[in-house]
Amino acid sequence: MRYERLLGEAANRQRVASDADDTADNNYELTNLYATQDKDYWYFGFDATLSGENMVYVLYLDIDHQDNSGANLDARGYSIPVIPAHRPEFAIYLLQEGGTITADRVVIYNWTGTAWTNNPKTLQEIGGQIYVESGYVEIKVPNTAIGMQTDTGSYSLALFSLAASGGSPLDSVPHDPNVPGGEVISRFTSVSERLMARMPPHNGGIDPTRFPSVLPFYWDYPHGAESKDSPWIGYRVEVHLDPKFTSLSNSKELKIDPPPPPAPPPQISPPFVNWEKDLVGDNTYYWRVRPIYHLFSYDSLPYKYITYAGVWSQGMRFERRGFLAQNLTESVTFATPTFSWSLVEGAESYDLQVDTDPNFGTPEVNINTRQTTFTPQFTLPNGFYYWRVKVRRNGNVANEWSEVKTFTLALPKLTGLTPAPEAIVNRAPTFCWNPILENDANGIPVLAAYKYRLQVSRGDPNFSQIYDTIDTEQNCWTPTKGYDDGTYYWRIAMIDGQGRLGEFTDGQRFTKQYPVTTLVSPGPGSTVSSTPKFVWTPVHGAASYRFEVSTAPTFVPLYDSVTTNNVVYMPTKKYADNQYYWRVAIVDKDGKLGPFNDAILIIGGIKVYLPLVIR
Repeated sequence: MRYERLLGEAANRQRVASDADDTADNNYELTNLYATQDKDYWYFGFDATLSGENMVYVLYLDIDHQDNSGANLDARGYSIPVIPAHRPEFAIYLLQEGGTITADRVVIYNWTGTAWTNNPKTLQEIGGQIYVESGYVEIKVPNTAIGMQTDTGSYSLALFSLAASGGSPLDSVPHDPNVPGGEVISRFTSVSERLMARMPPHNGGIDPTRFPSVLPFYWDYPHGAESKDSPWIGYRVEVHLDPKFTSLSNSKELKIDPPPPPAPPPQISPPFVNWEKDLVGDNTYYWRVRPIYHLFSYDSLPYKYITYAGVWSQGMRFERRGFLAQNLTESVTFATPTFSWSLVEGAESYDLQVDTDPNFGTPEVNINTRQTTFTPQFTLPNGFYYWRVKVRRNGNVANEWSEVKTFTLALPKLTGLTPAPEAIVNRAPTFCWNPILENDANGIPVLAAYKYRLQVSRGDPNFSQIYDTIDTEQNCWTPTKGYDDGTYYWRIAMIDGQGRLGEFTDGQRFTKQYPVTTLVSPGPGSTVSSTPKFVWTPVHGAASYRFEVSTAPTFVPLYDSVTTNNVVYMPTKKYADNQYYWRVAIVDKDGKLGPFNDAILIIGGIKVYLPLVIR
């Protein structure tokens, strides 16, 4: 293409099809078909005998290249059947009379979708021209008359020669084996103002090929761009997100501004573009390119170039699906882990999200890092987690998220608990457990308990009411208060450095019962003659002793009682002759009473021996 052309000049003869000199009647011989254009016109030329015989040349133009779109019959009734792929939208008839063809004898028909127009225009009426010389004919047709627009830009075309009286083609260019003969014609050539886009190739929505990054775009040079007289100085490239090219994503204009005339224009820009970033990331993209050229304007000062653009190339479609992070791994699951993944080609950084919500609505971790590992500076609570990684390339272009990986975080349970289950202790026990210091698979320490929380429940395995509790940094603890005799449950859990509580152990049951004293004197079943001195053995841990005497086995009412620090008691009153019951229990420093032991003695009566009863 040139900005302007002169009708009939030699440069217009850009051959697009040919046929051998093989027709019996040389009047109808067609050998070469030419086509070129400027900014407003198409130029179609062909070699012709131009004899004195009346005949017709018919040029079919298929502009949309779609099957079964276009005319299924000839506009003037000739028999020119063509395959569905090349049904024409325009037909140009050059009517030769007496060896001459004039502009008012060139008729242009267009197909309306259902029929040929009933008021065809002549070349003269639409502002076209014709050039005829010995052996050559060329017509100049306005773009608008034959449907050429910025979104069309190309034709499939074929030229036929026929007798003026009618019938089927006697010759054609390009060559078709069914001409002459009246059979269906399938051979058309193509001509286009469009550039030929090459890379990335069009996948048509079928090819599964996907590009992990946006590669450079390539296309062919415009025809004639190598000429010093070429008007082309560059290109305009657009990338859209829809096939109708209405949602622009990126665009770029590549050009070399020429100096003012009469200096020769510079060479055209190379036919490729590199994008500084991967457009807008993972998507389906549609791209096209068209040439641009300058015309120097002298209409006003300062003189300047006016930019014009050719038609767009055919739209090209490709899929961009960037590499995803692979091999997602948690270092441990018994503590807040280090998250790691494999290095991804082209990655500038990575987004990491960790959440208990599979939709990642409020992530616990939501960071960007240039590393392929990340260890949170805080701890995560126990729970079931989802995590994923996204690659970001240069320009903050994001790939898709990786596949979601899951793990269950459970701080370790304590082991080695004492007292052991079902233990019987005779005082408030010292609770012990194994300290927590955990390593990863490489032997590197990754977790130590900051503290431990111990809970004691009295008779309640569900711990609905806590009898005693402590947070301690040690792995043993002894209560600072006495425990009543009875059944108890205890459990322990670790606490991490941020106060997050691990899972409690199962409740361990133990029974606490203080030891009983041994009644020394008077012994069980003894008979004494007067008020005796009571003696019992000392017990470790006793702060004092509770001594009680009663004439009833239920010890209601009491006959005598005292709390003493001694293991000997001499009543301060005289006991009357009777049968008595006596018992002693220890009292700890918190006033907790141990179990009693009982004995019976008779003062001033018959001697009776009864067994010792411990309650």
